Amino acid sequence: SLELKLTLTMAMKYWGMYASQPCRTVVYIFRRLAIPYEHNEVRPRFDTRSVEFKRTVNRWGKTPVIEHHGVKMVESAAISRYLLALFDDKAEIMPRDDLLARQRVDAMLDVNGNTYRPVFMPSYWEVKLSPICFGAFVPSQERVEKIMSDVHFNLKDINEVTSLSPFVAGEKFSIADVQIYNEVFNVATHFEIDLSEYVHLKTWFDKISEDKIIQDLNQEMKISF
Repeated sequence: SLELKLTLTMAMKYWGMYASQPCRTVVYIFRRLAIPYEHNEVRPRFDTRSVEFKRTVNRWGKTPVIEHHGVKMVESAAISRYLLALFDDKAEIMPRDDLLARQRVDAMLDVNGNTYRPVFMPSYWEVKLSPICFGAFVPSQERVEKIMSDVHFNLKDINEVTSLSPFVAGEKFSIADVQIYNEVFNVATHFEIDLSEYVHLKTWFDKISEDKIIQDLNQEMKISF
């Protein structure tokens, strides 16, 4: 009921940035499920590393962060699971009763966090953003080739995953698709990668790109950077 939803969302606050893939995943949930919240946009490596942010928001200096009923929560996958357990009562993007299906979604969220993101996110920061934004040294050509080799290795892996089923965790769209799509979108955008060489990944990517919320968040990402 509306009264229950208002009670559940009471004092829901969010800190994050549209440039961040994990943050956009959390915002996707807010928008998809029409969850009211207070949006606090922060700057990476400036606001997040400040003494005040670490003291009052997240001691580890990262986003996204949400606060619900006075309790602050960190890590996008954990936040996503929490929000979906509370608000996705129709199992739109996270299975509820089918535990095997839920395990597949959870597994792909963890695969992203442990395998894809540790390669994709640092790649464009090291090669492009840190030298431009913070005056860091430009990596050597050898180092760039190694970074790009690792990026394409992971794109090939996602291509294989999406060759097995329409979505990364099976036959149905889930929050794992959003999380992994956001990673691919960022790395492909920054390096201007033509995804057409990865046929299955490209088919999956184009399908997710039709989502209006995703389209809006993609634009927010470009503006944020």
